Amino acid sequence: MFVVVSYDIPLDHRRTKVMKALKNFGDHVQESVFECNLKPEVYKRMLAELEKLIAPKEDSVRLYFINEADIARILSLGIGPFQRPKGWVFIAEKPRRLPPPDTA
Repeated sequence: MFVVVSYDIPLDHRRTKVMKALKNFGDHVQESVFECNLKPEVYKRMLAELEKLIAPKEDSVRLYFINEADIARILSLGIGPFQRPKGWVFIAEKPRRLPPPDTA
């Protein structure tokens, strides 16, 4: 699945931790934006890690799910054009929020 992750985190130390964590899952394309091509099990891991790092009452993290047809329509103006890596495979499914992993 192709996911765009954006975040607004006021505290530097938490924002840095989120940025470093997201570097393990996708491409850092703008200051607080990552583009991630993830298998469902990797998406679950990313979501669990983000949920551990943020302060829900202070931070905002948004995940936007983009299907293959929409990826072909991505328009990038200025520096950093969008380049679809060769060999990407997209799973056709409805975007949905996966539940957090079991904590038991």
